[in-house]
Amino acid sequence: MRRSFSSFAALFILLSSLALTGCPKKAPSVEGSAGLSKEKSEPGPSDGRALPPPPKEERLAPLAKEEPMPDGAPSGRAEGGAASLQDIFFDFDQWTIRPESRKLLEDDAQWLAAHPQEKIQIEGHADERGTEEYNLALGERRAKSVMKFLVNLGVNPSRISSISYGEEKPFCNDPSESCYEKNRRAHFLTAPR
Repeated sequence: MRRSFSSFAALFILLSSLALTGCPKKAPSVEGSAGLSKEKSEPGPSDGRALPPPPKEERLAPLAKEEPMPDGAPSGRAEGGAASLQDIFFDFDQWTIRPESRKLLEDDAQWLAAHPQEKIQIEGHADERGTEEYNLALGERRAKSVMKFLVNLGVNPSRISSISYGEEKPFCNDPSESCYEKNRRAHFLTAPR
């Protein structure tokens, strides 16, 4: 009788500890590196990450110096009258604002302040490497990152909308790094009033 009670107590403690700590979850597998398909993979993060985490909201200090865009980059002029708004370019698998893009965004915020009737749409784009779902999420994070930057500079968020096209609307179609650089961008359009 005593032995069955101690066996029952040990089993109860084991089950209770499992219920309190929970079972370990298996991370979902991701095809290739950073969501890239094996046939399109390039050197980069190989930790099997799924989607990148959302960017942290931050207030950024203005920079006084502007640096040049990638060689052969598109002019990035927004359509529909917002001629001073230029495309913002991103590093591979990133959605953080580059230092050279901060000055451009500060100029964009000044242009928007001088044109209070204008509304803009920010399109997020990615290069062709990676899965369609991953690139759509990455394009969205890029557009939202630019949007948050402009809002932090005082632009009313009701004047800005965003959309992600992922890899659907490339600027350049060559399978080269210089072409990929041009496709990793946030593009501005003036929204219809």
